[in-house]
Amino acid sequence: AGVIGSGSARRFSETEACVTEHVDGGGPEVVSLLLEHIESDARSEGYLSVFTLLEENDGFEATYLRRGYLPSERKDDHALATCLGACVLYDRLLAKAL
Repeated sequence: AGVIGSGSARRFSETEACVTEHVDGGGPEVVSLLLEHIESDARSEGYLSVFTLLEENDGFEATYLRRGYLPSERKDDHALATCLGACVLYDRLLAKAL
């Protein structure tokens, strides 16, 4: 069984990007490796911070916390919809300075 993963850092503002990731068949170590690449790309594009949106029972929340993400305030729903191209529902937001 292979591992399939993808992700990106999508522009939210001039200094902040929203991290999205999806992994099939991999555990926390795969998500951490994927985040390492996404964060590096975001840093090289000039972003100063990143954030991600989590559902109530997100299995990878601990991975984000170990990588230095911290709970943060909710973002404007309209601005998120513009960033992600869709209205999104989420329970928590974690953010990290780069």
